[in-house]
Parts: sequence; structure tokens; C-alpha cells
Amino acid sequence: MAEEKMNAQRVSITLPPEVIKQIDTECEALGIARSTYILLAVQSKLRSDVMMRDMPGMMVQAAEMMKFMKDMDSRGLLPGQTGMEKK
Repeated sequence: MAEEKMNAQRVSITLPPEVIKQIDTECEALGIARSTYILLAVQSKLRSDVMMRDMPGMMVQAAEMMKFMKDMDSRGLLPGQTGMEKK
């Protein structure tokens, strides 16, 4: 993921020295450049934001699936059931 291979735009940010030190420590451990680490961190945060924005819809889907599975279970229609189980 080298910068010269990407269509990238240079930006300037200001961070507290302790944050830069933490970033640099992680970069050294991972063997990557600071800009690469920051890019990966921002991409991760953006994916997380999308997931959190989608979370209410996913919760509705999960609730619907649970209701469906309970209905299937009550009818003895889940795999492995014979319909002879005691309730």
C-alpha cells in the first residue's frame, strides 16, 4: 500500500505529542509508515461508523429471525426435530 502506488492527496493534521508517540510505537512494532497506520485507522473508523449507522436495521432483522426460529421450533420444523419432543 505504498503512497506512490495510490491516487492519494496530502493532508496535514495536528495531533498531541503523546498520540504521535503511541502511533510511532505501533508503527515500529508493525513495520509500517506513520501515514499508512493513520490511513488504516481512519479506514477502520469509517467502516465502524457505517456498521453503527446500519445497526438499528440489523437489530430489526435479528429480532425477525428470532421470531421466525421460535415459530419453527414450536412447530417442530427445525433440523433434527422429529415433532415428538416434549414441550
